[in-house]
Amino acid sequence: MELEPIDELFIKRKVHISTVGWLTAIISGLIIYFITFSFVDLFLFNYSYEINELLSIAADVKLQMEETIRLAMVVECAIGLVAILFLFSAIGLIRYRKWARKIFVSTSWIFIVLSFVVLLLYAFAFSKYTSGLFPTDIKPISSIDVNDSLAIFKLISKVKLLSYAIVLILTIRGLFRVCLKFNKKEYKRLFI
Repeated sequence: MELEPIDELFIKRKVHISTVGWLTAIISGLIIYFITFSFVDLFLFNYSYEINELLSIAADVKLQMEETIRLAMVVECAIGLVAILFLFSAIGLIRYRKWARKIFVSTSWIFIVLSFVVLLLYAFAFSKYTSGLFPTDIKPISSIDVNDSLAIFKLISKVKLLSYAIVLILTIRGLFRVCLKFNKKEYKRLFI
């Protein structure tokens, strides 16, 4: 028995929603998993006896490290909350619930806006930091001295910042397209 074109399109849209739900559940679950361990790691590092003992000599360094670790904990909590919202909405998307579509779309827009802010921070707020990392006379990797740890750190930082930016841009693009589809009338009627 052959399906009518309308039925086939209906099934494809349902599969699309279910696939987005499963992918979101897997990705947000992994993010929650890694954020939890990273948060515990930061907490243990911040209150480590050996670190506090070593840094008792340099109080200004200790203060800067504590401020940086607190900021990292706040950022990780924010990422964790967004991931929990995505996981919650993904479970509903798998079951085709209206509330899940609304939560997913609104959380996606929040994520898109925050990602643009992060990209702007990469571009503007850390320009002094990155100007030191991105010299105008870029040397090939083969010319870097293995014993020059600063050059290796600069190279690793360049690759890390570039990969973060690429992942954010691709994620923004994907979420934007899914949000546009989920706001179409044809998709809205598929949710219970």
